[in-house]
Amino acid sequence: MRLEVEHAGVTFKDIESHVRLLLPRIETMRALVASHEWHVPEASLNLPTDTATMQTVEDARAKLMTPELRWVIVVGIGGSNLGSQAVYDAHAGRYAAFDSERTPKMICLDTSDVVSLNVVRRVLSESRPEQVAIVVISKSGTTTETLVNAQALYDTFSEKIPFSRWAVISDEASPLFAWGTAEHVTTLSLPSSVGGRYSVMSSVGLLPISLIFPEWREFVDGAREMIHQCMYAHPENNPALVSAAVLYEQILQGKVINDSFFFDPSCAALGAWYRQLFGESIGKTDKALLPTTSIGSTDLHSMGQWYLGGPMTCVTTFVSVDRAMSDPIGFGPLSSLVAGLGGKRFDEVTTAILSGVEEAYREKRRPFMHVRLESLALREIGRYMQYKMVEVMFLASLLKVNAFDQPAVESYKSKTRQLLGINH
Repeated sequence: MRLEVEHAGVTFKDIESHVRLLLPRIETMRALVASHEWHVPEASLNLPTDTATMQTVEDARAKLMTPELRWVIVVGIGGSNLGSQAVYDAHAGRYAAFDSERTPKMICLDTSDVVSLNVVRRVLSESRPEQVAIVVISKSGTTTETLVNAQALYDTFSEKIPFSRWAVISDEASPLFAWGTAEHVTTLSLPSSVGGRYSVMSSVGLLPISLIFPEWREFVDGAREMIHQCMYAHPENNPALVSAAVLYEQILQGKVINDSFFFDPSCAALGAWYRQLFGESIGKTDKALLPTTSIGSTDLHSMGQWYLGGPMTCVTTFVSVDRAMSDPIGFGPLSSLVAGLGGKRFDEVTTAILSGVEEAYREKRRPFMHVRLESLALREIGRYMQYKMVEVMFLASLLKVNAFDQPAVESYKSKTRQLLGINH
């Protein structure tokens, strides 16, 4: 993974100035990592090196894994499913659900949508118990949408799919954890100090990922490598430090939008994961950037005018993936409609489009960074996701906001419970 900031609209003097402000913060975070402290909000930094977490996941995986496993149903919303969904889509591919040779497959039930629920019901009705693993995830154990979906599956399949095919992941003090324990469901916890949006390296993300990918530990290895880089590397080789400084300077310059522009459609869920991470961590003052996600080249055909001709309120981070050379496009009646298109490879076309977009951004003086991923291997995805989690912690420190709470989110949750007549 490589970060480029030459066209970010920020001088290296500004970056150095903001980096100096973060040096005490890095020292604090180094001490937390070295001491393996769990009773702090930054405890997620210790997850990739925690052998107890890895063993717990391995043990749960052994209980749920079968040679026949075809479907991993993740019942959760927000931080409970976005991380595993992001890893699955990025590594398995955009159309993994349609690949008959790839199993197991992951389906996420998040919001209360009866159409999606009925699709999952049909999948389960056509499957044998050993072909299914149902993982219910809620840190609080009281998430409305999660419990509604879990109960719906229980109502329909409690007799067909035994609890030996279920798992529950929640805080040890939650009612969901207590229910799972009482019913002898495979039940896992996560450190109470780790918030949902930082939980992808805990059992929340790792159990579903481990059921899909046998090489799941490579994902954790990538995260561990990135934490070391972000804690100990020289600032110029510390991507989280540099990108946080760039985003902070862009806020000072009046930018209001932080757009992650992925030039690989398999990364759409990765963008949704980062949007939650950034939005809940940073969205606490009138100076917060709005996180948005774009997919190239698709969104150039709907938003290109705004990107290049709209208000100068956006800082963009392009994210590209080095792909192996593809077969050339044939010479035929369709490719001949565009002179010179025949014989070009798909990867050539994508690279040319991205290069053209960057050139246009430079001409229009639109600031951008560029993250270049070597691949969408699990190790590289782990590096990227951990980099972004540390970036957000650094940016929150510069903005003097708490990166680990989300007080405004509770307001809509309490109103929802009132309207439903739920006491909690």
